Amino acid sequence: MFDPSLEMESGKWHYLGFASVLIALWYLGTALLMIVLIQYFFGPTLKHAADTLKNSAVRSLGMGLLFLAGVPVAIVVVAVTVIGLPVSALMLAGYLTVVLCGTVIVSLVAAHWINNTFYQSSWRAGKIVGIALALFIFLKLPSLTPFVGPLIMLLITCMSVGAILQSIRWKRAGSRSPA
Repeated sequence: MFDPSLEMESGKWHYLGFASVLIALWYLGTALLMIVLIQYFFGPTLKHAADTLKNSAVRSLGMGLLFLAGVPVAIVVVAVTVIGLPVSALMLAGYLTVVLCGTVIVSLVAAHWINNTFYQSSWRAGKIVGIALALFIFLKLPSLTPFVGPLIMLLITCMSVGAILQSIRWKRAGSRSPA
């Protein structure tokens, strides 16, 4: 049965389309801002991570999966102690930031990979940011498909994060330089 009281009062459906366009532009603008910030602060690390990913993709995937599963366990272990509560809150914030910015990180590592592989690292930062934004849009569309898209995106993100973790120079506590 039709209830006339549930009918929409105004027939201005174009506002819905305009709002959707604004939301999409806001989303892409936020992604562009994140791409610019991550490229500015971590550009050399991402360039090295692209080379690491090219040379050892399987090891990068393993490191990324270890990061994906191991960090939450470490957060819980640290949170069990009362003193470690603030540290675990910071760890959780960092972990969520990496997971939620996964597509941005993947697009930047992929842009650096393309630059290193096909253009001998000749691109400037602005071109890398533009290519990374195009790759972000290209990667975001398939990730919207149910189950398969997010699973593939998760694996690619694990590969990129694993390559980043491998490219960071970790100092050991016992290895000090002579003074």
